[in-house]
Amino acid sequence: MSNLRGYAKAISLATGVTDPNVLAEIEAVMRHTIFHSTLDWQTARELQEGARQAYTVYRQMRKLPPDTQGRNKERAEWAGKALHTFRSATDSDFHDAACDLLCDLMHWCDEEGFKFDSELRRARENYAAETQPD
Repeated sequence: MSNLRGYAKAISLATGVTDPNVLAEIEAVMRHTIFHSTLDWQTARELQEGARQAYTVYRQMRKLPPDTQGRNKERAEWAGKALHTFRSATDSDFHDAACDLLCDLMHWCDEEGFKFDSELRRARENYAAETQPD
């Protein structure tokens, strides 16, 4: 987050989001849906509250699956950190990083004797358990 500036930094502090693309989308929601205005008229407290509201709107617009255990944001942040590390090591760009990492995990499974399809099936089962309403 040290490289974030201005509104992106304030939004990140209020929401915990660190992805610059998501921060830009939240900022747009703040401008067009929450405040119907530029952000420079808002106090720091209004910006914080507006960022939280905009993040809620953003999540609803994205139709994120249920978070039955209240930990999906944290899980996504772990994955984001792993992707950031992967991108730093490989120069993979943001939009290709997940696909490239999955491909490299296939190679890793080959080398280590795991069956990628079995691991992917287990991951899908875990995801389903973490996103199905009770």
